[in-house]
Order: sequence, then C-alpha cells, then structure tokens
Amino acid sequence: MDSLREELKRNGISWSEYRDQIRREMTISEARNAQVRRRISILPQEVESLAEQLNAKNLENVEYRISHIQLRLDEDAQKTERDAVAAKAKELVTELNSGRDFAALALANSKGPKALNGGDWGWMRLEEMPTIFADQIKNNGKGAIIGPFRSGVGYHILKIDDVKGLESVAVTEVKARHILIKLPLY
Repeated sequence: MDSLREELKRNGISWSEYRDQIRREMTISEARNAQVRRRISILPQEVESLAEQLNAKNLENVEYRISHIQLRLDEDAQKTERDAVAAKAKELVTELNSGRDFAALALANSKGPKALNGGDWGWMRLEEMPTIFADQIKNNGKGAIIGPFRSGVGYHILKIDDVKGLESVAVTEVKARHILIKLPLY
C-alpha cells in the first residue's frame, strides 16, 4: 500500500482522487453489466437442452457391463398369470437388493437369451444394447439394480455390473446478489 501511495504522489494523484476514480470505474462497470444482463435472456428449457446435449456427448464412449433376467409373459396372458409374474419379478428384485447372486438367480429364473451365461450381456455402449435397456440405464451407476420393468415379452431386471469411460464432475453453484469489497482506510 505504501508503494502504491508513493507512486500516486509521483504522478500527482491524491489518495482520495484515486479512490474516487476507482469508485467511478466500478459504478460504470456495474451499470454496463446491468445493461448487458437486461438484454440477455436464457430460458430454463435452453439450459436443459444444452445439458442434455453435453450429457449425450459425454455418454458416447461409456460402456456398461450389464446382466439381465427376463421373466416371459405372453401378451394375451390372463390377469392372474400377469400378477404372478409381476410378483415373481418384484420378489427377485428384493432378493437381489438383499445381496443374492445375480448370476445364480438368472440361471434359475431367466428365460432371456443370455440366461445360461448368468444373464451376462458383456460390455456394450448404449447404442449397442436394446433400446428398452438403454432407456432404463440412464442416470444409473455401477451396482444399480433396475426394474422390474415390462415389455412386450415380459418383465425385465437389469444389473449394471461395471461402467467404464464415465466421468463424473462435481459442480458447486452459488447465487450472489452482490460482493462487497472493503478497502482499508489510510
């Protein structure tokens, strides 16, 4: 601070003039920012759309290792049969959530194409897997049990065994109305 005051004296500027000049520049800058802010209008839908586009771009290289249990149900099945299969699917999810082995339950219960492999579909990107799986996997991470959910062939239960290529970013958002800078008085 002392060297700043000395430099101001050498240039013929008093400390109070310097402070007034800084105050004017800050006021002008704030007025300019207020004018710009009034002219810019960003709708929440635009923000959501951009976030979805960025998320889709980030998910292009993400691969999921998934396992699958399928409980078959014909489209023309009676209500009692539909209810029984739905109850069985919920029971399997409860067992999985309590720690039961997915592969063993898939071998014993699944009628899906990968049942003999313990339901293991291997590594796939979202574009490579069936659309019904890709729609359910979004926003779920490693270890997630998803389902039961219904399709035209019956009920499905998915487990995300592992994920590679997914980056997570922590964001802190702060809303401030103003920032006060207090200068020392000399």
